[in-house]
Amino acid sequence: MRLMGICAVLLSSTIMLNGCWDYERLGAHALITGIAVDKYKAGHILGIEVMEIPKGTSGKAEQTTKPKVIISSIGIDSVEIPLHSIQTRISGQPFYPNLQILMIGKEQARAGIADIISHFIRDPDMRRTTEAVIAQDKATELLQAKPDESHFTSMYVKDMVTAASSSGRTISSDIGEISRSIHEQSVSLLPVVEPSKDRKEVKVLGTAILNKEKYIDMLNVNESVMIAFLKEDIEHGSLFMKCPKTGQGSAAMDIISTRSDIRPEFKGNKLQIRGNLKLTGYLAEYTCAGQRIEGHENIKRLEAYFTEKLNRRINTTVGSILQRSGADVLDIRDFFEKRKPDQWEAIEPDFGNLLKKAKVDIRTDVHIKLKGAGT
Repeated sequence: MRLMGICAVLLSSTIMLNGCWDYERLGAHALITGIAVDKYKAGHILGIEVMEIPKGTSGKAEQTTKPKVIISSIGIDSVEIPLHSIQTRISGQPFYPNLQILMIGKEQARAGIADIISHFIRDPDMRRTTEAVIAQDKATELLQAKPDESHFTSMYVKDMVTAASSSGRTISSDIGEISRSIHEQSVSLLPVVEPSKDRKEVKVLGTAILNKEKYIDMLNVNESVMIAFLKEDIEHGSLFMKCPKTGQGSAAMDIISTRSDIRPEFKGNKLQIRGNLKLTGYLAEYTCAGQRIEGHENIKRLEAYFTEKLNRRINTTVGSILQRSGADVLDIRDFFEKRKPDQWEAIEPDFGNLLKKAKVDIRTDVHIKLKGAGT
């Protein structure tokens, strides 16, 4: 598996190289696969995951080396200086188009990430392909994790985040999207991750809320799922409810689609967040004692039960997030600016407080299919 990972990086790197390249020319480069940035005094601690490609006298690669992590720090506000210091400690020209992920420590995220994103946004490939995550503690410690499943920590973290995003357990953004949010002084949502104590695994903890480039709050996994239902088209994931009536056992759905339509209103100097959410899934498990799923009417009753519970959960969760953070996690500003610009002029000066006091009324509609479920 580790050898396959190395081959994948080499193959993707050669594909991105223009023209005719041989091992001699490829060996002149050092492939940068991950970058970590932490706050340090008035400056930064910066680390890179890099793979240097050795070459023999014939010009062909003699062996494949392991990636290594190099760290440098500086007490002044500069990304370029510690990065340049690191580059003097590797053989070959740094090659960034294969950069998988940018890791930012929580302390640094609280101080702001605009200058960091601005530094790495210059490459057009990186804007679209490089994702950013917030490390629960130190980003450089996250970069030094040694997962058993992958030779490259950066690729492992990116794969974990991608899997979590597909089910709504976190919400991810590439650095191009983050740059745009910073420029517009709006909200960015980034995955929060941390290594296990033995550093052999990485856990996705939820989603960081950054407002105007600074970390202000975090959504846990359950909160992330509720927001993802309203922002993303989720085609994977699960939804669990305790059994109706008895509360013993559970009913579970495998989600196959979500569709939402958010339509906020501003009336009487109050903000109301209305909308609809339609969720469709297969009935994956039903362990309610003494109850069976037989016939159309029983399915309809179970759908009504899921709808009622999800409706209460999503409205309560979204209301709680808005109340404590005052952050525009549902892109309400964008709705008013594009569709009701006159109202936005009245809302803008006190938008944060209006969000905290907003009434949330999302109507849910759950549809259950029986494919693959025992009845």
